[in-house]
Amino acid sequence: MNESEMEMWKEKNRRELAQYNAEVMGNLEMFRSLVSTGENALKSVILINGGAAVALLAFIGSIWDKSTNDITSKILLLISMAGFVFGTFLGGVSASFTYLTQYLYSKQKQRKADVLGVICDILIFISYAVFVIASIFAFCAFWFQLVRNT
Repeated sequence: MNESEMEMWKEKNRRELAQYNAEVMGNLEMFRSLVSTGENALKSVILINGGAAVALLAFIGSIWDKSTNDITSKILLLISMAGFVFGTFLGGVSASFTYLTQYLYSKQKQRKADVLGVICDILIFISYAVFVIASIFAFCAFWFQLVRNT
């Protein structure tokens, strides 16, 4: 191999290495973006369910003895409270599964990590669904309370 061929070979390898590095960096950025998006989903599901539980708890505490003996509204409020607490719990479990997923990836156990990742996604979805259902129960309780007071 003469000097000219050697320079051509070096240049070809530099280009291939630069392309490979660009792909690796792009994949790394995509992974970081994915992790960040997952963290935001976890934080938001815990925040909305936990915040709703705290707000509803404060409201229930202020009306429990005051307003009415309407048991239907109270039961609906308690069901919605349980839903918000359960949704917060599911968010916490999802956060734990996220940690386990990352641990399994670090130990090169891709298949188990993928399964845990799917479970985590399902739990987050269920947590959002529980929030919607609990919100409907709370709305119905307020509606019954409003209708009976008018």
